[in-house]
Amino acid sequence: MSEDNLATLIVKSIPNTPIKYFDKDGEDKTCVAIAGDGDSTKSMYLEALKNVLGVKDEELAILSISAGANALTGTLDRTDALNMIAQSVNDCKPQNILESRLAIQSSVLFNCAMNILRKSEQSDQIPQADYYTNKALKLMRLHNETVTILQKLKNGGEQKVTVTHAVITEKAIVNNFNGGGVECSNKGKRSCKSQDVVQKRKPEMANPVEMDVYAVEDAGCTAEKAQGLKPLKG
Repeated sequence: MSEDNLATLIVKSIPNTPIKYFDKDGEDKTCVAIAGDGDSTKSMYLEALKNVLGVKDEELAILSISAGANALTGTLDRTDALNMIAQSVNDCKPQNILESRLAIQSSVLFNCAMNILRKSEQSDQIPQADYYTNKALKLMRLHNETVTILQKLKNGGEQKVTVTHAVITEKAIVNNFNGGGVECSNKGKRSCKSQDVVQKRKPEMANPVEMDVYAVEDAGCTAEKAQGLKPLKG
C-alpha cells in the first residue's frame, strides 16, 4: 500500500485506535481516519503509522503493514485486512521492527487458521476435512509460538511467575506426610505464624508390654519340662 493508494485523509475522534481505514462512496482508493483535531495531512498519517508499528522509517512502516494486508487479501477485503493488521499491532504496542513483524505474523496466522477451520467444517468428505483440520492445527501451533516469542521479547527474555496465597478453608494442612506434619490455624487472610503452628500427633502404636496376656493350657508343665531337659552330648 503506497501513499498513492490512499484517498483524502480525515481527522476525527476514533475510540481506542489512532488509525482507521474505511471505504467511501465514490472513492476507489482506501480512506484513512486519524485520531486528533485539525486539518489532516499525509505526514500526520505516516507519523501515526510509525508510532503504531514502533518504527522510525516511513517506508518501512508502509511496507510492513502492506505485507500483512496482502497476506490477508485472499480471505478479507483490502480495508478489513488493513484494519485487522493495524489494530492488532496497536494492541501489542511494539517497540521495534522485530516486535512489529511478530505481531503482524501472529495476526496473519490466526486469520488463516480460522479460515482453514471453516473449510474443514464445510467439507463433506472425511479425508478432506482431516486435511484442513491438520493444516489449521499447524498454523495455530505456529501462531502460539509466535505469540510466545513476542511475549519473551517484550519481557526482556524473562519469565514472570506470580504466586498468591489463598485461604480455602478455615484451616490449612501443610507437610502432611505419613500422618505427620504440622497444622496451622489460618482463619483470616494473613499467612500462618510460628505461634499458630501445632505439631500433629502421629498415630499411637500399641505397646506389646501392656497388651493383655491370655492363659495357655499346660503352660506351667511345659516350662518345667523344658528346665528338666539336659543338653545332648556330641
